[in-house]
Amino acid sequence: MLAFGLRRLVCVLAIAVFPAAAFAQRSPEPAQLGKVPYKSPFLAGGMSLVMPGSGQVYTGHWKRGVIWFVAAAASWYSVILTDEDYAWNGMYVVYAANSLDAATDALAYNRDARLRAGLALMPRRAQIRMFELTF
Repeated sequence: MLAFGLRRLVCVLAIAVFPAAAFAQRSPEPAQLGKVPYKSPFLAGGMSLVMPGSGQVYTGHWKRGVIWFVAAAASWYSVILTDEDYAWNGMYVVYAANSLDAATDALAYNRDARLRAGLALMPRRAQIRMFELTF
């Protein structure tokens, strides 16, 4: 019981000595946000669904884009050559992984651009809201 009270006292003293403002990330100014380059994860993923590798090229990863394009071409070749169910499943997996990789590349590009600009990272609530569908 004494340890619990001591732990609570240490927490209260820590909050009193180090105010919450010291731990908070500085929020970016609206003028600074307009200067940071932005790549849309939805656009990158959609581009990769239409043409494999194009989402990676959009985010600046040329080599990865070429690798994904070759992987998609190989999966199409196996579909044309065999026309079996496993070949179609492999093609679907390649396309899904390609689209997910492009969206992840865009998110990483945005994170790195904000860090290079010296801005705080996007709050977790805004990251979650970015993936919600709005009508």
